[in-house]
Amino acid sequence: MMHPGDWSGVLRGAQQARAPGGGRSVLFVTPSSRGAVQTAALGFAQAAARRATRPVWLLDLDLRNNGLFHAVDPGKADAGNARARAFSAAFDAEPIYRSAAGGAIITKNGVQPAKLLTLNEVPGDNLMVSRFRVEALEGGQKLALSPSNAWWTAARAKTDWICVHALPLEETSSALAICADVDHVVVVVEADATPAADIAALKDEVEAAGGSVLGAVMVGLGADARRMSKWAV
Repeated sequence: MMHPGDWSGVLRGAQQARAPGGGRSVLFVTPSSRGAVQTAALGFAQAAARRATRPVWLLDLDLRNNGLFHAVDPGKADAGNARARAFSAAFDAEPIYRSAAGGAIITKNGVQPAKLLTLNEVPGDNLMVSRFRVEALEGGQKLALSPSNAWWTAARAKTDWICVHALPLEETSSALAICADVDHVVVVVEADATPAADIAALKDEVEAAGGSVLGAVMVGLGADARRMSKWAV
């Protein structure tokens, strides 16, 4: 697990901004740095979990690789040797993913397409991390993210925070498909590595897609510093 860092400024900003009800959802996006955006999503979720009354959710939009699931390692046993439990994230609502080619998603062994996404307890932490059951997906299919107001409404009613991790936009623009469904978008930049022009371009893309940009957070200042600003990063 990563060092938690100081995310109090980002938490304050997200709490002050208006949310439509229930828990708040925060999407972390980056122009190009995989490491920076994963650090941000994990760090923010851990900070939120220390204050939340209900388990905080880490939702990974990298459906093929489940990078956050493997980074957090919820399959490990806790001190009591209890295994982490997994729960369906179907919520009787249209899922946040669909077939990129259109038509039905084809699964194996009778698995319902809406139940491919699960939430998994993280032993010892007030966290749950998503995992997409890619092993139950028939090979050769490509998926795309899809807006689903009903899914987000149901999810907010069950948790205090949904921390969403997206792959860099230079790799895929999929996060733009759902940025209007989340409450806040935080742009993640890497200290001394992300050009200001890339930050401005990403801000414009998010807002054009209907997202509400809360600000930018810089990862990698000094030993473990974080700084949030409206844009002057």
